Amino acid sequence: MLKIILLCLCSCLLFSKSTTDSLIEEYKKSETKNHKYKILIEIIGKKLLHLDEDSNYYINKAYQIAKQVNDKERIADLDVIYAKYLKIFGNYSKSYEYLHKAKSYYEKTNNKRKIAVTYLGFGETYRVSGDLRQSLNVLAKAERVFSELKDTLELAKVYNQVASVNYEYSNTEGMEKAKKFAELSLELIKNKKNTIELIVSNLNVLGAAIAGLGDFEKAERYLRESYSNLTPELENTYKPLILIHISQTYLERKNYKSALRYGLESYYFTKKTGLKLYLFWIESILSDLYADIGDYKNAYFFRNESNNHYGSIYSEKQRHNMMKIKYDYEKRIKENEIQKNNTIHTYQLLACLVSIIFLIVLVWVFYSKQQVLKKKNNQISEANEKLNEMNVTKDKFFSIIAHDLKGPLYTFSSSMNMLNEDYDNLSDNDRKEFISSIFESSKTLNRLLENLLTWSMSQRGTISYEPSVYNLSKLTETAIAFVNQRSEQKNIKIIKDINPDISVFVDENMILTTIRNLLSNAIKFSYPETNVRIKAMVEENSNINEKPEFVVISVEDNGTGMDNDKLNKIFSLKSTESSKGTAGEAGTGLGLVLCKEFIEKHGGTIRAESKINSGTSFIFKLPLGSS
Repeated sequence: MLKIILLCLCSCLLFSKSTTDSLIEEYKKSETKNHKYKILIEIIGKKLLHLDEDSNYYINKAYQIAKQVNDKERIADLDVIYAKYLKIFGNYSKSYEYLHKAKSYYEKTNNKRKIAVTYLGFGETYRVSGDLRQSLNVLAKAERVFSELKDTLELAKVYNQVASVNYEYSNTEGMEKAKKFAELSLELIKNKKNTIELIVSNLNVLGAAIAGLGDFEKAERYLRESYSNLTPELENTYKPLILIHISQTYLERKNYKSALRYGLESYYFTKKTGLKLYLFWIESILSDLYADIGDYKNAYFFRNESNNHYGSIYSEKQRHNMMKIKYDYEKRIKENEIQKNNTIHTYQLLACLVSIIFLIVLVWVFYSKQQVLKKKNNQISEANEKLNEMNVTKDKFFSIIAHDLKGPLYTFSSSMNMLNEDYDNLSDNDRKEFISSIFESSKTLNRLLENLLTWSMSQRGTISYEPSVYNLSKLTETAIAFVNQRSEQKNIKIIKDINPDISVFVDENMILTTIRNLLSNAIKFSYPETNVRIKAMVEENSNINEKPEFVVISVEDNGTGMDNDKLNKIFSLKSTESSKGTAGEAGTGLGLVLCKEFIEKHGGTIRAESKINSGTSFIFKLPLGSS
């Protein structure tokens, strides 16, 4: 019987694949743009249901046709489709951006139906990114429009999404509302054709909500009905969710064997699709499940995997879920520890009645187990601390990228767009201004990416450290050459006050990067027509019989300066904040973090002195070439 089922499933999958392949063949043979566009939309719809990342290729092909015939309506429609693609693969901010573009066009043409469709897209994007309140707000707008238009099918889609959002509140009120709206949606599509996806989704939400209300057997019936309605095209999207919900119903009934079976089936199926949001959720639940049955090795494995996916998704929702998993996991460990201790103490009391020797043996066993348990707990604690540090680092990286790439990328993109669309209508001065803007943005992006790459390499230990003796004055001249253009643009003079006889024992690339970063920083916060000074002197030892070991180097400016609060944070990755320069220059703060790491790599130290509007000095030490 199992072989027959597997054969049927394989046949369905092959049929689904062959359907998509036949559409692709039809697209290649098509000779008219309208027919090509129509086929492309069918291909995109099927591939998005399969969660295929190559949907992007066919979306771009459809965009090309729409732009060639200058069909703005189609372009807006494709913006909605592309927003769905971006949402599926975790780029929520971009998804919102494309939905907003589409909505702006529909508002100009007063197309109420399509405006409401964008509200559906906004609702789903807000939901998966964790902003449940905002999701319900935009879905309420969609409900009003579709109610006015008496469009029961679209209204059923709205109620389906409202049910999903309420389910994610994970409380009794949310479960009740999820059940109510899923039932409303099912009632609206009763006896309607081509609604199989809505039926599957509603039955899935309904089953999950009823499970949340405690009726697990009834919940399982709805979930299995949802599963039985799955078509090959819907499997990638819905099969993992339904299986994990079924697993949870078994988990709540303490049927761990069945819970594990369906949970792992969901996990291995999702591994094939590679959708990180699903993997994060399923791995979290499997971590709970293994902790429940006392298999802490697998519980830790799945929690670690879940942590990794959390870092790549980065949303408030995932952070809260991760904290919940961590809390529940540690709670279960403590409960098991208490239970073990109680059992051991019971044995000790019984042993007292039997013999003192037996008591000694029990005490010895107890002590040994405590030591082993303590060691394991310490290992888990250390692993948690390392994971937390990694997550903080990842969070900062995402924060840097989101904050500092957004500005120059937007300037770059918008300037290129203006040149592309209105080149012939622009004056020469306008064109030069846009090109200059693009050039400045590219320089900012280049500096940002260079620092990010260098810092990443230093963390992974892939930067080689090969110190040798170098003339400090010549090294400084090389670093100054890198920043001369920027200093000349602001009419800032760089003064080098370094004895040409001083040599240092350093890694050339690391120290060039350090001096270049400090000079760039000084230029950034200096006012035009001022000076930046770099000077060096050999450190004097208190013991006159000892040879000097370090040279003290300082980079001084007369710029904006900084307060004590900012001064105390400038070398910390967790607290680095990007500040604009006196000419609006952007930055990340990573440069100073790199400087600190490279200086300390050489056994030196670095510090800063500053006052508001009086300038800043960075003072650091390097080993002398003769030391």
